[in-house]
Amino acid sequence: MESKRKKLIIIISISLVLCVGILIPVVLILVSGSFNTYELGQIYTGGEAFDVEVEGDIAYVVDTTDNNPGGLVIIDVSDPTHPYISGSYYYLPKLPN
Repeated sequence: MESKRKKLIIIISISLVLCVGILIPVVLILVSGSFNTYELGQIYTGGEAFDVEVEGDIAYVVDTTDNNPGGLVIIDVSDPTHPYISGSYYYLPKLPN
């Protein structure tokens, strides 16, 4: 009797894990498609953005390009349909002599 109970518990546990493993991705796909999102504006930072922090109307973007190893781009997003770069700084390492 005890071994039948253990087998039943194992079967139920495996079934629950399989159901959850299938249901969670399906729910996430369905929910992510239901948001009404759209692009308000865009801006070219000169490279690839690695991180973005927004504080009020200012977005701070950590950026890199092939020519510059890393930098900071400061973007005014007070009008999200027309963001503009208000400043930037790129670190340029000194070349060896």
